[in-house]
Amino acid sequence: MKPWFPLRRFAARPDLLTDPAWRAGLSCLRGWDVACGLEVFAHQLPELLDVVRLQPDIRFTFSVLGWPLDLTAEGRERWGRGVAELSRCENVCADISAVECVLGMDWRVDVARPSIRTLIDVFGPDRCMLGSHLPIARLARGFEPHYDAYEELVGDLSPGEQDSLFRGTATASFGLDRLGGGGGAARNGTP
Repeated sequence: MKPWFPLRRFAARPDLLTDPAWRAGLSCLRGWDVACGLEVFAHQLPELLDVVRLQPDIRFTFSVLGWPLDLTAEGRERWGRGVAELSRCENVCADISAVECVLGMDWRVDVARPSIRTLIDVFGPDRCMLGSHLPIARLARGFEPHYDAYEELVGDLSPGEQDSLFRGTATASFGLDRLGGGGGAARNGTP
């Protein structure tokens, strides 16, 4: 993949993560109780790693599985090394969402399992959150089937780990626990 290909980036320029002015602006988040959510492609994970290391006082999330566009064995291995390195930074959480953007609108649990479980394994359930990517997820499979697939993917984990993935990590990462009420009820209706 060509990183400079304009349809495969989210900004007008491919180098924003290394831009000194952007990095200086990012430092303005210090002292605020916010998380900085970023979408990056797998080939940008080393640049993201540099950013989060330079800003240890800022909480970060990255979504869309870290956009592993190269789904060959070599590409998956390179992506796995990138997310493993990123997981060593305690100020980063993985937002596991928009699976359909990487694996297609008709993604299957058996195909998604290696990517999702890699993220859970390297970050741990306390630093991963499962998301829907609505309304796009509704086009792919709908809300209930989407979360049913997630439940199948993490069904072997403990109830506490599942709670972290479905509610707890997002509650803590986005400061919802500091708003009062603990972030709402879990999916099954229990607090």
